[in-house]
Amino acid sequence: SPGRDRVQCVGGRTLGYHFLCADWTRPQNYLRADIQAGISSFHKLDELARSEGLERLAREINDGS
Repeated sequence: SPGRDRVQCVGGRTLGYHFLCADWTRPQNYLRADIQAGISSFHKLDELARSEGLERLAREINDGS
């Protein structure tokens, strides 16, 4: 469209660092403690919400839902 800039992302999906949405194509990475340690959003959750959310994510990954 006229008046809009187009930005091309380089590097694809090979980020060497992580932030909350970096692994949207690899959700299993959010189950890893080392990945969670580098994402501030995980630190802001209370432990119950965090563990319940991670359990739900693991179930969804395992059963394909």
